[in-house]
Amino acid sequence: MDKYQVEVEMRVDVFQALRNAEKNLDKSSLNPEQSRLVEKMLLEGKRAGLELPEEKREKLKKVRPCFQAQQLVHLDLHYS
Repeated sequence: MDKYQVEVEMRVDVFQALRNAEKNLDKSSLNPEQSRLVEKMLLEGKRAGLELPEEKREKLKKVRPCFQAQQLVHLDLHYS
């Protein structure tokens, strides 16, 4: 995963906008698929560390590409 991809996934402004939209959303107007999509997008942001303080997010940005590269190597070896 390259640096650009990490930057895109770590957009705090997009995550905050999604959280604000979710708070103001009339959930009864969503069908089950839409509701699940909102839920998954918020969970993805949390897992990406977007709720962390800025200092910890910066550390995570530096470590994350290395961690994901290791996962890819492991998967490649496992499925080769």
